[in-house]
This record gives sequence, structure tokens and C-alpha cells, in this order.
Amino acid sequence: MKLFMRVYLIILLLPLFVLFSSHTDNKSSFSLNKRIIEDKTEESTMVTLAEVDAASDIYIPKNKLYTYKEAIDLRNNLTHLLMNNPKSLAINWALMRYYTLAPNFEGGNFGSALEYAGYIFSINSYIGCMAYEYIYTQKKELEAAHDWYARSLTIAIPQTMHWEEIHYNKPTSRTIEVTGNFNNWKLQNMYETGGGDFNRKVLMNKCDNCIFKLVVGSRNVEDPTGKQELRFTN
Repeated sequence: MKLFMRVYLIILLLPLFVLFSSHTDNKSSFSLNKRIIEDKTEESTMVTLAEVDAASDIYIPKNKLYTYKEAIDLRNNLTHLLMNNPKSLAINWALMRYYTLAPNFEGGNFGSALEYAGYIFSINSYIGCMAYEYIYTQKKELEAAHDWYARSLTIAIPQTMHWEEIHYNKPTSRTIEVTGNFNNWKLQNMYETGGGDFNRKVLMNKCDNCIFKLVVGSRNVEDPTGKQELRFTN
């Protein structure tokens, strides 16, 4: 009986051990992203989309299948964290993703997602435009998504950043998207400019090692982080 109780106790404590181990492994990454996203609010215009998205992955991991209880606990935890740090781009971005992708019965809400995009826009206009574009893309309202992308191009950018223009000029009826290390391997729309040409300008730091790939008619992306977007059980 004592042996059974010991085994039962180990089974109960195992998830906590895994969680602690995962937290330890990600400690340096968390510290870096926390410094970038949260401790430099006065320099919020210097933050890149890749940094915000990567930092939000710490709060709301992509490579996890969330049950109903886990999803509700996650939402409540993020809301509590945001109360203590309302200007955190990472937490606001995580909540925006949550409300965009979660089923209605787990709290998914289009209006709430737009609300958090608005909070993000008030902190960083460019990241905010990307949040709105993301939401409307997920809702398949591509005209509205394009409007927010176009708006992002009018925003003044820091001297350390520049616009990288990406082209695709082969006629196709399929969707064209771009992804890379400049956006934490997030899929973003390419928009048709006429005559079968597709284009997108992406804001990134000036660098020699920026990587991107075009995705034509498929959402299967070779993401070197090995992560997928949020997944919820039905």
C-alpha cells in the first residue's frame, strides 16, 4: 500500500516537475524577451514583430494542444499577468492570439481580439497594425487585413530598421504568404499588386542574415522552432 501511494504521489507531481524543468530551460530566453519587451517601454518603437511574437510564445506556447480547462486557466493567467503589466506587448499579443483562435465556448471572441489589438496599437503602431492584420486574416476578411497592412506602411520607422520588399511574380490563384526569422516564422499575406505580381514590405532590423521563404497555397511551413499555431480541443 505504501509503495502504491509513493507511485501515485510521483505521478501527481510529475507535471510540476516537467513544468519546472521547462521553466528552467527557458529561463535565459524568458529573461532576454522580458528585457526586450517589458523593460524598454520607453523604446517600444524599437521592438520588432519577431521579438514580440517570440516573447508571447513563452506565455502561450504554440506546440501544445489545450483542453477546455487548460485554455480557461491560460486565459485567466494571462489576464492576471496583464493587470500587473498593462503595457507588455508580449502579453497583449498573447491575449490577442488567444481570443482570435480559441473556440467560442473557450472564450474566443472576435471583439475581444480587436480590443487587444487596439491596446497593442496604442503602445506600438506598427505592431498594432500587424495585430489587426493577423486577426482579420484568421477571420478570412482579407480586404480588412490588407487595409491594416497598407496602414502599417505609412508609419515612421526607427533609423535602425528598414523596409525589405519581397516579390512573387508568377500568376497563381492560390494564396501567397511569406515567413521567416524576421517575424518569428509567422505566416503573413503577400498582396496582389496587379498583373499577377504579389508584394509585401516587411519591417526588420538592418541585418545580413535575415531569412525568408514564400509559401504558395499551403499552410505547412518548415518552422525551425518546431512550433505550430495554437491548437484547442473540440
